[in-house]
Amino acid sequence: MKSIIAAILTFACVLTRTLVAEVPEQAFKAGAYRGMMTVTASIEGIGATTSTLKLIGRSGGNSTLRMMSVPDLGQLTLAGENHYPVKIFGFKYEAFFSSMVLVESNNIAPGPEGNATRPLESLIVKGNTIRATAVYDRMLGTDTVTFTVKVVLTRTGK
Repeated sequence: MKSIIAAILTFACVLTRTLVAEVPEQAFKAGAYRGMMTVTASIEGIGATTSTLKLIGRSGGNSTLRMMSVPDLGQLTLAGENHYPVKIFGFKYEAFFSSMVLVESNNIAPGPEGNATRPLESLIVKGNTIRATAVYDRMLGTDTVTFTVKVVLTRTGK
């Protein structure tokens, strides 16, 4: 039930954006990747704030690329109960959106109910570099918060 609600909410977020690009399915070069995720949160009239997260990843040479963040020492280091000190992300093609998407596995509630999916607005694969952007809005009280997530990865080997 939670996964159905999450899908409906994600779809509603997509509908509220005036332009949502459909990013066609893209194959990634096989191998290991390293890079950064930059997340910017902004509220009109207040400003924007940015945070970065180091990532490592791997693709098997298809349209899926799995990524993991460095450990967050703010979480339980020994991964007690259902709290995990890392975040898991991925790029994949999602037919529901007719687009490549960014997926985040919730590190508190693993499983399908804990995943968040956002369609990509852009994906550029050039040489050994991947650049992707996802933009979405969320309501926080009476404010609309716009989140811009940018991922830059470089292929580092096989």
